[in-house]
Amino acid sequence: MILTSSEDGCVRIFDTRTSFTGNGASNGLCEFGLPLKEEALSISTGYDGSLVAVGGSKGKIHFYDLRMAGDNHNNLLGSYVDAHTEEVTSVEFQSSSSSLLLTASEDGLMCTHDTAQPNEENALKSVMNIGTPIRSANFFGPNLDGCWCLTGSETMSIYHHESAQPISQPYLNLKNNNNIREYLTHQVRASTTHPQIQIDYLVGCQWNSTKQELSLLAGSSDGNAAVFNVDASSISLSQTLHNGHKGCVRSFQFIQQTGEADLSNNLPTLFTGAEDARLCEWTSRNSNTRSSKNIDASFIKMNGFSSKIGSTSGKKKGGPIRKHKKKQQHSPY
Repeated sequence: MILTSSEDGCVRIFDTRTSFTGNGASNGLCEFGLPLKEEALSISTGYDGSLVAVGGSKGKIHFYDLRMAGDNHNNLLGSYVDAHTEEVTSVEFQSSSSSLLLTASEDGLMCTHDTAQPNEENALKSVMNIGTPIRSANFFGPNLDGCWCLTGSETMSIYHHESAQPISQPYLNLKNNNNIREYLTHQVRASTTHPQIQIDYLVGCQWNSTKQELSLLAGSSDGNAAVFNVDASSISLSQTLHNGHKGCVRSFQFIQQTGEADLSNNLPTLFTGAEDARLCEWTSRNSNTRSSKNIDASFIKMNGFSSKIGSTSGKKKGGPIRKHKKKQQHSPY
């Protein structure tokens, strides 16, 4: 099952087991429409996949019950309307079975809510004021008691969500204490892999529960990128990603391969997507060392889709650049 949200205000549910239609798209099982023509900017599922939280463009968080999807496509369970005043750019349940919800917004606030409570006032557990518009956030840590967020001005914050207190960050000792890109560029240039990589933007973070590590992906405008390990006292370079993309990297996902004999020494497979219309799979040259390493990319063609991923002979490399939203956004690029 795949859930999607979009600027048309619809949340759609797709079943990948169904056959593809003639235009290359799978059949949607059902869809929800947000009220008052609100754009659906973020989505997450909790309660073992039965509850869907949707972050909207008018500062509201809406809830739908997937178990009632077949009966009433627009059956809205309820909404949180007071936590945020601007676009809710990120909603994340602590786990697929949890009732604890993390929300982040363009208003610079990151909040946690216990959705098991009967009303919004009782549900609000903590508020963290980042002070700048937030574009992504999520939980991390052995007990998922930490949360990270990235902002539109390319800063990163790490908090303990229950106490709403920030966790120490080493790059704050720089002269320009908000310029994490300067700190990460210094980390790359101190290595022997690809010291010419300039970190221009932050892509996102992912918690690896097997290795108990928080990974940060950051990139350069020419398509190169680097993976860093983040903890309370340091940020260290883990891998550099070179000669894979020709445009800004926008998304990534680590996937731990099943059947590996020693998960402590083997790196998970890394997939990245970028504005050059490429999907890259990254594999390590040497998985027996924990030092920084350069890893190679291979290009993937997705079965069932007519558009080609990667470069094509006789044609210009790359693909269309992502369209910007009509309304003014906080964008550092």
